[in-house]
Formats: sequence, structure tokens, C-alpha cells
Amino acid sequence: MSNESTYNHDLRLQRVLDHAQNLENAIRDWLRDEEPYRITSEDNPARGERVDRLEVVQQPPSELSLIIGDALHNLRSALDNLAYDLARAHTGEPLPDDIAAKSEFPIFISRAMTSGEWARKIGGIHPDAQVIIEDLQPFNRLGADASDDLLAVLHN
Repeated sequence: MSNESTYNHDLRLQRVLDHAQNLENAIRDWLRDEEPYRITSEDNPARGERVDRLEVVQQPPSELSLIIGDALHNLRSALDNLAYDLARAHTGEPLPDDIAAKSEFPIFISRAMTSGEWARKIGGIHPDAQVIIEDLQPFNRLGADASDDLLAVLHN
């Protein structure tokens, strides 16, 4: 990992990549153990289907959930750091206290962002970047049925 970046979101994303590698290694180690799961298949003639079942014989290590949680937290934090870094790039340093304290990457799932929320969260960001962030909002892309959107899932 290089420390040449002055942007916090880059550092957070690097942590996500580190966690992804750790997760891959931990999963590989778990799968290397004595077949931690079993797959069985049976035909269901009444329905004309084949049913496959997965039975977990050995639970995955709890370490996996910690790695996943850390990765997701860093991914969400990277978005907030991106908003802050975009404000720094547009407004200059040091950021005014009101922008520094309230700058965040908004994720609106069930409604549109109000103008007050817009000003507080991304008001210090260049208007072109604000438009992109607005277009990325789950509610703006999918309407009221946005709860399955990946940004919505990450936020929740």
C-alpha cells in the first residue's frame, strides 16, 4: 500500500481491498478443511424438479463475519470520505467548519433529498459532482422500490 495519496477515500478503499484479500484467504482455509459442507440432490417427480440441498457440516469461522463487517464499514466510510475530499478539492483547505463537520455522502432510499439536506451534506462540493451524487441516489434511480439497491443495502 502506498501512502502517496492525500485522499482519505483512497486509503479507505485500499482497506476494503485488504479485507477482500483476507476474506478470500480465510474462506480458502475454511474450504480446505474436511469438506465443511455437503450438497445432496433428489428428484421431485410430482413437480418435475430436481432439488439440490446444501448442508453446512462445519460452520464458517466467526472471523469471516468480522472481516465482512470491517470491509462494509470501510466501503461506506470511503463514500463519506469521498464527499469530504471532493469538498476539499472544490472549496480548498482548510474547509470551513460547517462544511467539514457535516460533509457526507448521502444515500436516500425512500425519498428525495431536501434542499437543506443537499446544502448540509454536499454543499461544499463542485456542482458537477453534486449532480452525479444526486443521480446515484437509490430513490432517484428506482423510486419507492429502492431498498434492494446496492447503495441502499450498504447504507442499511
